[in-house]
Amino acid sequence: MPLDENRVQSQTNRLDEEIAQHLSKAHTSRDMASLSSLPNELLCTIFAFYAMGARSRYNLGLLGLMLVCRGWHDLVLGYHRLWSSIQISFGDLHRLLGQIDHSGQAPLTITFWSYDSPHFTDALLKSRHRLRDLEINGHERPILDVVHQLSNYDLPILERLSLSPSDSTPGVEFPDQLFQRAPRLASLVLRNVLLRWSSLHNLADLTLWSCPESSTCAPPSFQLLCSTLRASPGLRNLNLTGVVEITDSALEMVYLPVLQSLHISDSAASCAQLLNHLAFPTTVSLALYANDVAAASPLLTPLRRHLRMADAPSLHFLKIQRISQNFLALSAGHCVDSDTHLYISCTPPNESHAHALILVFLDLLPAITHLDAGHALYVPRTSWGGIHPLLPTLHTLSLQLNAATQHLCGALQLLGNPRITSIRLVASTPNPGARDALLTFVRNSAARGCMISRLDIVEKKNCIGMGEDEWAELADSVGIMGAASAPQSQTFPIGAAVAAGTFVILAGLTVLVFAQYQKHSRTRKPPGDAETGRPTAEAAKRESDFSARADGSTIDIPSPAAERRLTDGRPGS
Repeated sequence: MPLDENRVQSQTNRLDEEIAQHLSKAHTSRDMASLSSLPNELLCTIFAFYAMGARSRYNLGLLGLMLVCRGWHDLVLGYHRLWSSIQISFGDLHRLLGQIDHSGQAPLTITFWSYDSPHFTDALLKSRHRLRDLEINGHERPILDVVHQLSNYDLPILERLSLSPSDSTPGVEFPDQLFQRAPRLASLVLRNVLLRWSSLHNLADLTLWSCPESSTCAPPSFQLLCSTLRASPGLRNLNLTGVVEITDSALEMVYLPVLQSLHISDSAASCAQLLNHLAFPTTVSLALYANDVAAASPLLTPLRRHLRMADAPSLHFLKIQRISQNFLALSAGHCVDSDTHLYISCTPPNESHAHALILVFLDLLPAITHLDAGHALYVPRTSWGGIHPLLPTLHTLSLQLNAATQHLCGALQLLGNPRITSIRLVASTPNPGARDALLTFVRNSAARGCMISRLDIVEKKNCIGMGEDEWAELADSVGIMGAASAPQSQTFPIGAAVAAGTFVILAGLTVLVFAQYQKHSRTRKPPGDAETGRPTAEAAKRESDFSARADGSTIDIPSPAAERRLTDGRPGS
């Protein structure tokens, strides 16, 4: 649906006014509401969002909150959920025990990046009744030991388990009895693990990478794979890598009525065989990784059947990635901002093979209106000349200032009326050849009476390299031009609205935190001379102005003690 320019401009102006009002209050108001007046529940929610942005919640940022005041210190320590998500690596046992202790009785989410200590196992066993999400990465032997020990105890709330031994050869055998010990287990991720496939059942999320059948130490038969999937009809997410065995036998279809995403990484023939035996909703996000260099033609029949069903969504957005000569990926979605509905990746041996694959798959996508070619670096001009005629409804391009833009615009120059009406360009690195090719295409389109109605340019570090006269000439060649320096852009008003709203919230929180800091600073008497009450030279030096950095620039802010001295008319030492 086309954007209403007047409505977008009105919303942008309204957001600008709101931001200006918040900033004005932040700069002029000295009587901000104290954070201590907020309910503890709301304050804890803010802390949780703050902690969620860090890789690990037991971090210096969280400790910084505890140092603001005694109230915050006690609140953070008493809010058990803040400590219940734990990420451990390289033998940090003290940290693991500390977070488990601070988490109280909250359900635990624990990730081990390198499981290398038997003491970790003791800690897990003591808190097994609170384990909700457990992910273990590391060497085979420690993982084998902890999994078999856990399978001897009840795990009443365990919902997700991920095991990823770093050894390339599967040697860890998944214990069958663990399913009886963990009745709520619904999400399973296994990599390089021996598995009795028939034991899998009632799962909602399943990821299996190179997991042989434990009884044969070989990939499961296709019949066994299908029966395993039938045992979990409520599957929402299915990710299979290197587990599909090719067979000539015809089997009954497997119905997965609530499936949301399906990822298969195998040969093209194996992917096609599984697709031919699965029935799932047309709204499924489908990703296929054909890891062989053979032609992907076996995929065409099941994909055509899937995409042309009566209730299948119409795909309008196409992204072509060709970042090397042995990599090709095509992704398609309903619109620019929607999730990817179809993703296909393969390894063509040469350019002619890649070109043939692109042309074949474009036959499955007849309604493409938006093309993202920013990462199609290795698609030559001759290939673009054959690709564009197969996109009869194309009218919008997303480009970057690189070789892909140079090749694509060069090919469009040779076409009489390429029907392109809108272009978005992200310029992050200088490329005069790509810039000249794009400008030439835009000017020639205007000269032929096919003016580009909208051109949006997001420029970083002035890498386009044009003067004011050149910008003015370019603006005369298009209907509407939006040019901005990154990260600000006029191209996507929805994204701008989200960014603006986030900025307003963060600005308000920053002002409230600073007000809280000032409040507690005013109650603290600065160290000084006992007789005069004035700060000593050493104390004044310790309380000298500090700097707060924002976006790489330094802003000098007087400390509270220095501000009091200026207000009272007393010069600092």
